[in-house]
Amino acid sequence: PKSPEKPTPSRQSSKFSLKSSSSSSSLSSSSSSKSPPPKAVSPPAAAAKDEPEGPQILPPGESIIDVPVEAYQGTVYPAVSFNPEEDAATLRKAMKGLGCDDKAVVAVLAFRSTAQRQEISKCFQEKYGKKLRKELDSELGGDVKNAVKGLMMERLEYDAYLLYIAMKGLGTNEAIVSEILASRSNDALQKIRQRFSEDYKKDLLQELKSETSGDFQKLVLRLAAAEREEGNTVDIGIAQADAQTLYNAGEGRQGTDEATFIDILSRRSYPHLRAVFDAYKQMYGKDFLKVVGSETSGDLKMSLAAVVRCAQDTQAYFAKLLHKSMKGLGTNDDLLIRVVVSRCETDTVQIKQRFQELYGKSLASFVEGDTSGNYKRLLLALLAEK
Repeated sequence: PKSPEKPTPSRQSSKFSLKSSSSSSSLSSSSSSKSPPPKAVSPPAAAAKDEPEGPQILPPGESIIDVPVEAYQGTVYPAVSFNPEEDAATLRKAMKGLGCDDKAVVAVLAFRSTAQRQEISKCFQEKYGKKLRKELDSELGGDVKNAVKGLMMERLEYDAYLLYIAMKGLGTNEAIVSEILASRSNDALQKIRQRFSEDYKKDLLQELKSETSGDFQKLVLRLAAAEREEGNTVDIGIAQADAQTLYNAGEGRQGTDEATFIDILSRRSYPHLRAVFDAYKQMYGKDFLKVVGSETSGDLKMSLAAVVRCAQDTQAYFAKLLHKSMKGLGTNDDLLIRVVVSRCETDTVQIKQRFQELYGKSLASFVEGDTSGNYKRLLLALLAEK
């Protein structure tokens, strides 16, 4: 794309020049009198050279705004009348003998918070001498088993587990890695790294380094380092300067300076990045997500797009992932389970709202159409729909 045209000299400059010429002319016409001619008044020299090229950028500190913080709500809450001993007994009965009463298991676990499930697990171990997680894993099957496996973990433990399985064995699931690293806070990422080390006796950064390569590796290592700037104060001048830097690193040159894209998108806070994307649209007339699509490729493109979408609206990002898991023929149950289980105590109220706004149908209607049996019952309960 062509660079923005250089602004033309202002009308004020032209008027000043004309006025100066007029004054000189009148002064010359009066030279027939005996009074000495005054010194000529010259117009400002080379005024056009002072005109800035490209978009106007505010100086840092001239326009600073505080971005309002939205409150988020999950759809799973701690049960009010909670008795871990009774829940442990109910689960024991559901798994005793031949087969398993999946419906009874769902009726307990889908309506308890993560902390309450940990208490139930502890009581089960003390009362029956068995690990509840192991019992559930052996008695349940299919998608219900996979969903319950996630529900029985603590949230940070689940994130560490997802990253572990994403890199386990041959190949790497770059989509899972990008999803988690782009959507979690600095504090969460630091705790996930610690939990990963405790559970798998490996350093997360070292694992990422060995399982990835190229510019994608550079990006995920920066994200996992959890060094993103924080806060809700945005300097519009700096945001505009970042927009210009990104333009010069991509559309404004031949080839793409991926390092600059990685630096800004992994370092700046999400409120700041939203201001950068707005500034880019105003200055260059293009949505920055489309810029990422045209200027990068492969895993880097996919991961940068996840960062941009999360910076713009994390809940809309997850709504789109849920839609992706259920659109068309078949269902991506791993993706569906991962999003519902990991977000049900965080922001599923807002995710459901974004889904309705984006697709004109409720998330529940998609779940009902794509799942069945106790699996459907479990998901709808986690989404507070049944």
